[in-house]
Amino acid sequence: MRGNKRKIQYPVSLVLLVLFFSSCQEDDFGPTSALQVDHRLIRAWMKIPSEFEITHPPYAIEGIEITPSGVVLRLAVETATGKFVEDDDQYSDTLRAQNNLFIRKRFCPPSICIDSGTYHLQNDTLQFIYSDGYEEKYKRTRKNIVVTPPIQSELSATINTSHVTNDKIHSLPSAYVISFGSGKDTSRLQLHALLDNNYLIDIEIPQFHGTQSYPLGGSSQNSGALIYIGDDYLISYETDSLHIGTASISTFDLSTMMCSGTFEFDAARPDIPPKIFVKSIRNGEFNVPIRFPIRAKTQ
Repeated sequence: MRGNKRKIQYPVSLVLLVLFFSSCQEDDFGPTSALQVDHRLIRAWMKIPSEFEITHPPYAIEGIEITPSGVVLRLAVETATGKFVEDDDQYSDTLRAQNNLFIRKRFCPPSICIDSGTYHLQNDTLQFIYSDGYEEKYKRTRKNIVVTPPIQSELSATINTSHVTNDKIHSLPSAYVISFGSGKDTSRLQLHALLDNNYLIDIEIPQFHGTQSYPLGGSSQNSGALIYIGDDYLISYETDSLHIGTASISTFDLSTMMCSGTFEFDAARPDIPPKIFVKSIRNGEFNVPIRFPIRAKTQ
C-alpha cells in the first residue's frame, strides 16, 4: 500500500502484476500487442461521475477508448453536435491489462506517471481500482453517437492581433459562467473560457447585480485575467490599477440557464514592470451556460 512503510509484504495481486508484465521488454512502454490488452476492454467507455463530480447542468461527459494496441484515447463532447468524439488535444495514455490486473502510463506534466491496480468488468460496467484506492467507473458506449443535445457555449475575442474562440470539444462546455448564490443578485459571478490556443480567460465580478456594465481593474474589485497553460507552468496576465477594461452582461436568464455579454481589457504580468508584456483583449463576446458550484455534502 502506498504510504505504508511498516510492512515489507507484497500482496498477491502485485506479485502477479509484476510477473505478468515482466516479460514486456519495451522500455519506452509503447503500444503493445492485443495479447496484452483484455479484448473485452477494447472499445469506447463513458465515465460514470462520482457524487462529487456531478455538476449543473449535468453534461460533464468524458470517457476513453481503449484500442487493440493499448493506447487510451480521450473522449469528450463536441458541443455543436452533442456527439461523443475523440479529443485530439489531450495526451493519450498507454494501458496493459490482463487477468484483472492493469498498468497504465499517463502524462503528468512535466513527467510520466505509471499507475497500477485491478480492473473488474461486470455486464456493461468497467471499474478500475488503483493501488492507492482511487476508483474510476465507466459504462460501455460507442464513439460518434449523440449523447446530449447540442450545447450553446460560444466565446470569441481578439488577443493582440489573433482571433481566438473557446475549445469546441470538451468534457464540459469550455466556456461558462459560474453563479454563486441564487436569483439576479448572485453576490459573485465568474466567467471561464478555455481557448483553442492554450489560453484561459477568467473574469470575476465579486458583487454581481444583474445585467449592466462592470469595470475591470482600476479601483474596482472586479478583475480580468488571461492565463497561458504550459506543460508544467502557467503564465498569468491580469488587470490592475493601470490595466483596465469592461465586462457588460446583457443577458442573465435563470429560466434558460444562459448568460451573454461582451468584454475587453488590458492585462499585464504582475511580476514584470508596467507596460512590459501587456496583452490586449478586444472584441470579446460570449453566450454561455450558467453553472452552479459543486457543494460538498454535510453530515
